[in-house]
Amino acid sequence: MPVDQILSMLIAEREKLDKAIDVLRGTSRTVTRTKKTIPTLDAAPTTNHTRKRPRWTAAMRRAASERAKVAYAERVKKARKKR
Repeated sequence: MPVDQILSMLIAEREKLDKAIDVLRGTSRTVTRTKKTIPTLDAAPTTNHTRKRPRWTAAMRRAASERAKVAYAERVKKARKKR
């Protein structure tokens, strides 16, 4: 069953329930809910909505590499002192 058909059935059911609740409460809406247009799958854009991470430049990678090397050297130096 297509998604559009399922959505339209659910919206229709929701409207029926809203009317029944209003009748039970003794209130009636003078303004009815307008049917929202649901975009079809063909009309929906097919873009990926995931958040893209910023890319590192070569300089940023070199700087991170140097920081990692310094941190590693310090850890090795501390480990040798403990022996």
